[in-house]
Amino acid sequence: MFVCSLSSLVSGCSGIDLSRWRELVKDKGEVADLEKFRQHVHGNHFLPNTVLVDCTADSNVASCYHDWLRRGIHVITPNKKANSGPLDQVT
Repeated sequence: MFVCSLSSLVSGCSGIDLSRWRELVKDKGEVADLEKFRQHVHGNHFLPNTVLVDCTADSNVASCYHDWLRRGIHVITPNKKANSGPLDQVT
């Protein structure tokens, strides 16, 4: 499981205490890198049904959806910028 802000990322193989996520991101977070994150999630054979929940309104995150979906990573989001870019990137 991962918790990620736009600048920090926290991971936990056995889960993350979501009641403390802000504290964990602040104290144990590493620099968020969406490509590194994608490589870890896509390359992890213990996660056969990977789901990413994006609660941002960030166009940089939305620009990754096309690649993530092509790789079988499911995306759940209210991000309105996801399908407002170039037509070849519409998922």
